Amino acid sequence: RSVPGFLNDRRVMKADISMAAKLISTFDRRWGFWTSSEGSDINTSSNPLLRNVHDFLVEEVSAEEEELLGQGFNGGNEDAEVARPVDVDPQLATALDKLILYLRFVYSIDFYNRTEYMNEDEMPNKCGIFHLRGGPTGHKIRADEIERYNSETASKFESLLKNKTELSDQEVHKLGVKSEQDEIEKFVLANCQELAKDKWLCPLSGKKFKAPEYVRKHIFNKFSDKVTEVKVETEYFNKYLRDPNRPELPVPPPAKPRPKKPTTTADEDKQPGAPRELLVPKRRVPVKERLGIPVGVAGIKVTHATRDPRDIVDYSDIDLANAFDIF
Repeated sequence: RSVPGFLNDRRVMKADISMAAKLISTFDRRWGFWTSSEGSDINTSSNPLLRNVHDFLVEEVSAEEEELLGQGFNGGNEDAEVARPVDVDPQLATALDKLILYLRFVYSIDFYNRTEYMNEDEMPNKCGIFHLRGGPTGHKIRADEIERYNSETASKFESLLKNKTELSDQEVHKLGVKSEQDEIEKFVLANCQELAKDKWLCPLSGKKFKAPEYVRKHIFNKFSDKVTEVKVETEYFNKYLRDPNRPELPVPPPAKPRPKKPTTTADEDKQPGAPRELLVPKRRVPVKERLGIPVGVAGIKVTHATRDPRDIVDYSDIDLANAFDIF
């Protein structure tokens, strides 16, 4: 995959070289590579790739020329809104490519994707064969775009540059740390079954013993590899709890409580904003009156004004009514 062509610019390459050098020195110190008695930072690292990295970061210009041009190491006085052509430096590109390849093959870090892949086998599938800089294009670049890209790169790699600090014992106990002796005891009790009085079975071998002490001794003598496996699993689980960057399920945000609606009467709901003392109670219209059924006093149905629904319907107004007798 290709990345935008403006990454070939001198200012962008210098920032990328500085960030790649910091990553290499940090991971070398973390894994014990190229360390020396003086330390393992960029200045004192014995890594040959970092030996002359400062030569590419120093701007080769005199103080008088810098004052006349009004620009420093990063072109600080460059107008952010003025676009200029991409300034390509082949020497910077060669130095940066070596650092990117070192991060790729040694520490499984895809620099332009800003990602560290813990499982090396998944790397080609997730980020493609490589993330490469595209060739220099004819489009122009502004200073604010360069600053935005450099700040985003620094924020993405900030988590990788931090030294990993394990959780304290108090925090690990809250998460449920396991004791090696307790786990071994659970394993022994799980493989010590009582069949009857003075008869105990070891499910691992199928042998029977007279007392549980003999089963315990049998497990430690004949199945020491199983006991070692329990120790390894317990140690692995405890180290997993101490790792602050362990994979875990995301915690959903707490649900916001719904605001309570103020209690209002039915008339206030129909007439919002009206004072309660000025509201006139309305009479509820009966159902029969809303349906148009005439009612008398006290809601008694008036039968003389309505038609009997049991009357026979007359269809004499249709054609052929006299042709045959319907009934």
